[in-house]
Amino acid sequence: MSSSSIIKQIFKINDLNIDLVDDFEADELPTLIKKSVKYLLLHGVLSYKPKACAHCGVKHHGSKDIIKYGFKKMTVRLPHGPSMPTLLCLNKQRYFCKHCEQTFIAETPIVQKYSCISNLSQAQIAQELTETQSMKLIADRYNVSTPTVVRILRKSVAALTTSGHYLPKHIGLDEFKSVKDVTGKMSAVLVDTHNDRLIDIIEDRKQSSLIDYFSRFSKEAKASVETVTIDMYTPYLEVIKQCFPNAKIVIDRFHVVQLLNNTINIVRVQSMKGLQSSRPRDYRKLKNQWKLLLKNADKLNFTEFYSHRLYDGLVTEKIMADYLANLSLELQKTYDLMNDLKYEIETHDFKLLQETITNTKHVRLPKRARKTIQTLERFLPYIKNALTYTVSNGPTEGMNNKIKLIKRTGYGYSSFLNLRARILVQFKLKYKPSNTSPAKYDDTLAKAS
Repeated sequence: MSSSSIIKQIFKINDLNIDLVDDFEADELPTLIKKSVKYLLLHGVLSYKPKACAHCGVKHHGSKDIIKYGFKKMTVRLPHGPSMPTLLCLNKQRYFCKHCEQTFIAETPIVQKYSCISNLSQAQIAQELTETQSMKLIADRYNVSTPTVVRILRKSVAALTTSGHYLPKHIGLDEFKSVKDVTGKMSAVLVDTHNDRLIDIIEDRKQSSLIDYFSRFSKEAKASVETVTIDMYTPYLEVIKQCFPNAKIVIDRFHVVQLLNNTINIVRVQSMKGLQSSRPRDYRKLKNQWKLLLKNADKLNFTEFYSHRLYDGLVTEKIMADYLANLSLELQKTYDLMNDLKYEIETHDFKLLQETITNTKHVRLPKRARKTIQTLERFLPYIKNALTYTVSNGPTEGMNNKIKLIKRTGYGYSSFLNLRARILVQFKLKYKPSNTSPAKYDDTLAKAS
């Protein structure tokens, strides 16, 4: 096998019509320094017998139809070699058609027309875009410009556009901080919560913008949606009612529990400030052990005794949590009520949850706790769905964290289109399907039994 054939295999030059110029020694490969970068330089000739004229379409039978008409030089950027980037100086055959008196140039499948970057190099750059790294770093690695990487990104995401004829049965809707040119500076993320799969990135989370976005989907696609999981952002409710006639609204359980924990924490801070001057030791206990009050009461350890620097004698987690809650009457009422609600949500006992909320109407509660109860009453039908369906916004929150990482490693994005394209490429091209669990808790219990 000749050295030119070996070089063509190494650099994936699969076009048989390209002949490399084999006039150099193996240990003396020519190089070129361009913009302070050292390139390995290859020379080749592209020539073949054309079947027809590229302009008028006349078939080529001999020199009376089409003749060779010199060469046109071009430089093709190949994938990196073993030690340095590689350039192919390619002489492309020109042809002259005697019928239409026009010229055309030989084409090769290793590079697109009007492009100087090989298809394999573009594929490698597209693969690099699926990793969390800046586009400037990719451009430096492949010795191309950042706008070139952006163009490849836009081309890669064109095939990932969401079809208007399909929506999954269970979707989740959440928001994240977007780029400055977005109205309201918040964009929405649409997720298949049952299969942990990203569907699309919506530019604006405003009610009118979301309704306009979902109007592009067919009636059949919107009617097939069974559940939509959201947080307690009220404008989402009207969007779901208008766009998804058969969907159940599910309030994410994490946000409900987060609301209950925030209520305990706010009342704790209020109680702590009242003890700062009169009981400084108890003040330090409330300040340092805030995590203990947020832990579910049924998860507190009450069997293991140990010494603690803020307490006299041996104590357990249960003893310390009860002591902290009893430092203030308002804190005690809030702590007991919120833990009851958290336990009922954990056990999916909606009847008991509803009964607990109803019984609070006859009890005097701190202002913050009362506000939380009113919020739960407003969203109670949707919380019931959260205790029925297993879907949640957990996958959506995980994607939001990844989106923040994409923005940080890219040193920020000025264009929403580039940010959206980068997110879709990273999530959709690297998606791996997993075994999904039943959509309802009743189905989960039946499957386990």
